[in-house]
Amino acid sequence: MDTAVASPVDTAQSRYYPYENGKYEVKAGLTKLGAHPVHGVVESHVFMIDEHYRRYLTNKAKVHRTILHGHYLQAALSPVVRAVIPAFMAGKMAAEYPEVFTWEAERRILTNKLLGWSGQMDFESGTVTILSRQAAPLVDVMADIDPVDAIDFLALNVMEDFAFLARNPLTEDDWLSAVHISSPHYWDPRDKIGHSFAPVHRPVADAVPLMATASKIIRAAVEQGPFMRFAWGMAANDLMNHRPDAEHEGDRTQLGTETDAYWMTQFIRVERQTLTGFADLNTAFFTIRPYWYSLTDLMSEPERMRQLAAAMLTMSPAAMAYKGMTRTRDALVAFLERHSQP
Repeated sequence: MDTAVASPVDTAQSRYYPYENGKYEVKAGLTKLGAHPVHGVVESHVFMIDEHYRRYLTNKAKVHRTILHGHYLQAALSPVVRAVIPAFMAGKMAAEYPEVFTWEAERRILTNKLLGWSGQMDFESGTVTILSRQAAPLVDVMADIDPVDAIDFLALNVMEDFAFLARNPLTEDDWLSAVHISSPHYWDPRDKIGHSFAPVHRPVADAVPLMATASKIIRAAVEQGPFMRFAWGMAANDLMNHRPDAEHEGDRTQLGTETDAYWMTQFIRVERQTLTGFADLNTAFFTIRPYWYSLTDLMSEPERMRQLAAAMLTMSPAAMAYKGMTRTRDALVAFLERHSQP
């Protein structure tokens, strides 16, 4: 690795404030990736690498060792899509982070200079034909991992989780044709694979207006873009894999008597999501990158604390129940207001 180039793993993670308008909203909220600024910065990256790269990939490796079949699934995945989107991913990774990845398109070899491995892929069969390893700064993270196929190999190189959204060009029916999700937040990827937009989002509180525009959202995702959007909520900890059967005791205990010391251990969980369409394939590539920001860190930004308090107050009873905050919302708002005073 060229030591003259700053490593992205030394870069502080981005900070996002999707609640800055003082409202909790469930909506599409699509903005053009690379065109519209987010907090004054125009972002064009699909993938993001930062100081937490090891942590995210360590979580992916743990999932891979224990219950990969519960996190990586396919449903009627077109062979053409299986070939085209991985090639797009590999090219994007190398274009966005040349100091980490090299992509030999003709030979279909992706090399990760941080993880110390190279994969030669056959996209037609969806396989990794040759996997080689070499010394590297983070070689230990994937040292005992053998990717099951090309999509799995690519997933193990990026911090993002992702899904493929498919659409039938004749009926416009849509479904999730592939998911590789290592950091679900209180949902199970096995409940989503093969389903269309409406069933996937039905458990989300206040999502009826969103589901009513499902066909428009899918059409935009496939035919337009690329897009970026954000989702957010509170988290009792920064554990990454919160599939329901992987929950930890106390994650959503609701007492309503929490002290300041308790709230200072809590996190805002933000998802940065991107959608890249492939109109000729009737498919969209959807990425999810979760971020955890501690409320302790937010205390240095009183205006952001006031914005968060205002947004929490706009949550409906259904949203509070969905987010596990029925009994704690008011205590959190009081904490935020108390510590955001001049």
